Amino acid sequence: MENYVQVIGRIAKIKSEQRNNKDFCYLTVACDNGKDKNGEKREADFITADVWDKQASFIGQYLGVGDLVMVKGVLKNDRYEKNGEKTSRQYFLCKSIKVLARKNQESGMRDNVSSC
Repeated sequence: MENYVQVIGRIAKIKSEQRNNKDFCYLTVACDNGKDKNGEKREADFITADVWDKQASFIGQYLGVGDLVMVKGVLKNDRYEKNGEKTSRQYFLCKSIKVLARKNQESGMRDNVSSC
């Protein structure tokens, strides 16, 4: 059974590029952590997702920093050698993305929600 991850947050960064003749982007989503017991806002978590093909193209064409999205996918681990040193990278592989609200609109107030 494959793991499953769902993240809801605002887009903090988009870096689009071509890899092996396919659309690809790194998508960083800022996830709010609410408030602590003293009522002070907790620091957000920044989750990075690897996005390929149609989803990457969709993000590059239609989304921007500040848009509220729901990203679904799986958690992956890469192990490799860099400069003779063994290292690893844990990342989130996007399987689908849904726009919940644009930056300048309140969440839940959007008439035509897009997804791919």
